[in-house]
Amino acid sequence: MIRKSVLFITNGNQEIGYGHVARSLCIAEEFASKNYEIVFLILKDSPFRSRIHFKNVFTVDSFSIHSKAAIGNILTQLETEIAIIDLIEKEYDMLFWIRKEFPRLYIVTITLFLFDFQKRYEHLSFFPSMASGETGTFSGKYGSFVLCQGKSYFPFRREFKNIVRTQNKDAKKVLISMGGSDPYNLTALVLGSITLSDLSVSIILSPVAESFQEVQAFIYNNKAYDLRLVENTNNIAAEMCTHDILILNGGLTRYEACLAQIPFIAISIHETQFNITQLLADQGIGINLGIGRLLSAKEINTAVFSLLQDYPLRRKMTAKMREILDPDGAERIIDQIISGKSNFSDEKND
Repeated sequence: MIRKSVLFITNGNQEIGYGHVARSLCIAEEFASKNYEIVFLILKDSPFRSRIHFKNVFTVDSFSIHSKAAIGNILTQLETEIAIIDLIEKEYDMLFWIRKEFPRLYIVTITLFLFDFQKRYEHLSFFPSMASGETGTFSGKYGSFVLCQGKSYFPFRREFKNIVRTQNKDAKKVLISMGGSDPYNLTALVLGSITLSDLSVSIILSPVAESFQEVQAFIYNNKAYDLRLVENTNNIAAEMCTHDILILNGGLTRYEACLAQIPFIAISIHETQFNITQLLADQGIGINLGIGRLLSAKEINTAVFSLLQDYPLRRKMTAKMREILDPDGAERIIDQIISGKSNFSDEKND
């Protein structure tokens, strides 16, 4: 029996962060649990290459036309019939030729922004979002595609299942997680803004972050305070559950916080991220503080201590978080892919 396989095309670096790779790994784990062979294609210079623990990993210099031959050779030698793409829009745009030149491939995308329909080349696309939107078949430049959007399609790791927590009245444990690469140095901004006395602060930050040494030095120079640096973690849910509040910027972390039921303060890197977080804040979940470069140290400090001291508000947030999301998005995505691939194969054989 030939083992079925899935190809993940993704990337991550200091500029765009770890989120695309993290989502791909989450879905890959679910496919692996169903006995699929997992294959990854990522750029050679990605600092997150080492986090991909599956044995079949291919690398190329870029996703541009200059690497078309190399990518084509990889796709030719692979027997996989499913390709899942999780890339920023600029890199996604460069792979339009795959649908025409590899008609056997069932192409799936996962995006956190709703790319222009007129340039779409995939067969199935997932757009996880708190905003309601139409799900159905649409026309793209290279053929029709099915779009599945909404809050049912956030992929979460299994560690976020079945979490139940209560709020501590006396809250002083703060977790800071601004993404593994933290390209806008928000971690240092927060550390320099909050009054550290009486707080226990944990910081999740990858060594690939440009600010890593700066944060290390800050911790070293403030030994009198309870500061802890977490360079890598295989279970961020456990970290969330042992803290009282979370300070984050955006991405999937804001939704993971909902499943972990930890009240959060969001400091965005730009207006788009702020607007996405506002969809949660409008429902009484989290505090959408503002865009980092526009915030003062006093505003950040006040927000942190106000939330820590407001036990009723934290309890209210936790209660709403329990209602808003479920942890089964990854399984739901896989079911849709397998079903879509089956229909795709039937159409080709007709």
